[in-house]
Amino acid sequence: MWSTVGNERRRRRSRGRSRRMEPLGNKLLLPRSPSSPPILAHVIATAARVSHRVVIAYADELVKDAVASVLAPEVLRKVQWQRDDAPQSGPLVALAGVFPLLQSFGPDRVVVVAGDLPGVTVDVLVRCLDALADSDADCAAIERNGRLQPLLACYRRTAGQAFVEAAENGQTRLMSAMDKLCVVRVRMGEETPEWRVRPVHTPEDYDAWLAWRDSFETS
Repeated sequence: MWSTVGNERRRRRSRGRSRRMEPLGNKLLLPRSPSSPPILAHVIATAARVSHRVVIAYADELVKDAVASVLAPEVLRKVQWQRDDAPQSGPLVALAGVFPLLQSFGPDRVVVVAGDLPGVTVDVLVRCLDALADSDADCAAIERNGRLQPLLACYRRTAGQAFVEAAENGQTRLMSAMDKLCVVRVRMGEETPEWRVRPVHTPEDYDAWLAWRDSFETS
């Protein structure tokens, strides 16, 4: 089973979000806590715990080098860095570029994880994997606040064709491809903290994450 991890410039609307993050710099390089590795390193390490290989679509060499330098050797051995030559084209184009790479390796299931999820855990990914295994669906995706999260989901490898076809037809919205898939919604229980599935988009988000982490996490 493979995972693919996206970078911070996936969404066509991310330019506004990036400007709001300017006081803090690249959000993927923000530490999970003052003495922790970057958020992206945490996401990669989490994905590696459920995957034989982790593909990271990246646009910034500085991000790649900074994150690679702090990954544990056993995690780094699973990592494949995939250059994203069209980082502002959005997540649909990114996934359309990554999924064909997986065909020759034959993974049946692919976990997709956004790189800006500081609180994501193995349990969240396993729930997606289990939900897909228990169904005939193309995808099992986390639902947050009533909305599907296609960048925190588990797909069958064959689902990638929907992304490829949509991109080739000039589509730019990821949900236009998701609409063609049979999707199982994975709802986290009330006992699951929101930060297990909540991304960081703004400095206020980051402050809220740090405050929550100081109160509820110990590592």
